[in-house]
Amino acid sequence: MLPSNACRRAPGWRYHAAPFRKASLLTAQRPSTLRLALILGALSAIAPLSIDMYLPAMPALEAELDASRAAIQQSLSAYLLGMASGQMLHGPLSDRYGRKGPLAVALALYALAALGCALATGPASLVFMRVLQGLAGSVGAVLSRAVARDCHEGPELVRILSLVMLVSGVAPILAPLLGGWTLLIGSWRLIFLAQVAFGVALVIAVLWGLPETHPPASRTRGGFGSFLGGLASILRNREFLAYGLPFGLAAGQLFTYIVSSPFVFVTHFHVPEHAFGWFFGANAVCIIGGSQICSRLVRRWPADKVLRVVVCGQALAALCLLGVAAAGGGLWATLACTMVVVGGVGFCFPVGTAGALMPFPKLAGSASAVLGLMHGMAGMIGTAIVGHVPGAGALPMAWVVAGFALLSMLSLALNPAPASKR
Repeated sequence: MLPSNACRRAPGWRYHAAPFRKASLLTAQRPSTLRLALILGALSAIAPLSIDMYLPAMPALEAELDASRAAIQQSLSAYLLGMASGQMLHGPLSDRYGRKGPLAVALALYALAALGCALATGPASLVFMRVLQGLAGSVGAVLSRAVARDCHEGPELVRILSLVMLVSGVAPILAPLLGGWTLLIGSWRLIFLAQVAFGVALVIAVLWGLPETHPPASRTRGGFGSFLGGLASILRNREFLAYGLPFGLAAGQLFTYIVSSPFVFVTHFHVPEHAFGWFFGANAVCIIGGSQICSRLVRRWPADKVLRVVVCGQALAALCLLGVAAAGGGLWATLACTMVVVGGVGFCFPVGTAGALMPFPKLAGSASAVLGLMHGMAGMIGTAIVGHVPGAGALPMAWVVAGFALLSMLSLALNPAPASKR
C-alpha cells in the first residue's frame, strides 16, 4: 500500500509517514487499483456531470424561466459556492469519522437536491437548490482526493489521481452530449432527474464497493479548537501553498471556460446545440491527455519543475486566446487556444493535488477540503465576473482566463514549490 522503492527514489517529492503504517488498513481490505480508480473517478465526476450536462440547456433555461443570461450563469456560481463551502464540512468530518459514512449520507442528500432542481419554478428556486446540490455533491471531490492520499503517496499518488481523471474525464465529454440529446426528447428537467439516478447509483457503489480507508487509529480527536489548529497548520505550510494555489487558479480558468463556452460556441459561432458536446468534448480530451502525460513526467523530472513549465505554458496559451478574441478570430482558432489552456489543467490538477496533500497523511480530508475551497472559490469568482466583462464573442472569457493564468505565474514567483529532495 506504499509506493515501490523505485517510486520512493523518484525526484521531486518528500515522503511522509502513511496514516496506516502501523496496523491500520489491512492489505485484504484495500481495493484493487482498477476498482479504486473507477469509484473515485465516478465520485470526481459529480461536479462535471452536475455542471456540464445542463450547459446546452442554458439558452433554453434563459427563455423558459424568463431570466437574464447573468441570472442563469449564477446557477453555476451557486453550485460552485455550495461545492466550495461544503468541502470545508466534509473534509474535517471524514478525518474524524472516516470516509465511508460521510460519503454515503452526502450522496443521498445530493440526489434529493437534484430532484429539487428538477422541480424548480424560477431562477431563484433553481439557484437555491443548486447551492444545496453543490453542498452535498462536493463530498465526491474532497473525499476522492482524501481516499487516494490514504492509499498512496509520491508518484504513485499522481498515478492514481491521473487514473481518476481518466475515468472522471469521460464525464465532461459525455455530459454535454447527453444534455443536448435530452433536450431533443424532453425538457431540461430530465437532465436533473438523470443526476438523481446518478446519485443513487453512487450511494450503492460506496456502500458495497469501497472499504473504509481511514481507520479509527488514524482519525483526529478534539473539538473546534483542534479543527482550527489543523486548518492553520495547512494554510501555513509552504509546500501546500506552492502546489495548491496553481491548482486553484487553474480551476478558475477551467470554470470560466465552462460557463462561457455555450454562449461562445452556440450563440456567437452558431454551433448547433446537439453538436456543442463535440466541441466541449475536445477540450475534455485535452484534460485527460494532460493528466496521463503528467503521471509519466513526474517519474522522470522533479514535480516542481513540471508545475512551473505547465503554468508558463498555460499563461502563453491564455494570452494567445486573448489576442485571437481581440482580433475577432474564428471558431477554429478559438477552439485551438482553449484546448491548450484547458489541457494545461490536466497537468495542474494531479501534480498540484499530490504536492499539496503530501505533507498531511493524517489530515488528508481537511487538506483536500482547503484545496477544494481554493478550487471552488476561483471557479465561483470566474463564473460570477465573466458575465459582466464587456466585449463580444470570446473576449470576456479570454480576459478572465488570461487574468487567472497570470495570477498563477505570480503565485509561483512569490512562493515557488520547494526544491526537490530524493
